[in-house]
Amino acid sequence: MPSTLLRHRALPLILAGVVITAMLLSPGGTVPSGPPHADKVTHALMFVALALCSRYARISPVVTVVWLGLYGVLTEILQATV
Repeated sequence: MPSTLLRHRALPLILAGVVITAMLLSPGGTVPSGPPHADKVTHALMFVALALCSRYARISPVVTVVWLGLYGVLTEILQATV
């Protein structure tokens, strides 16, 4: 039973991870323009959503910060190459 509950708690993180990764790696021409620096606010909100989902999945705060940092670096590298 606890493993089933844990899997259900991880579902929002998995879904958010897939959707946000797809959004971050989509071609720049498909992103609508907005006010100056709106992209920074959008990125921040994406990472807040991932952090909240990570904590909901009962991932420790330290591990959450570490994996989000690594994820941020990885997505920046992938954005530069895609």
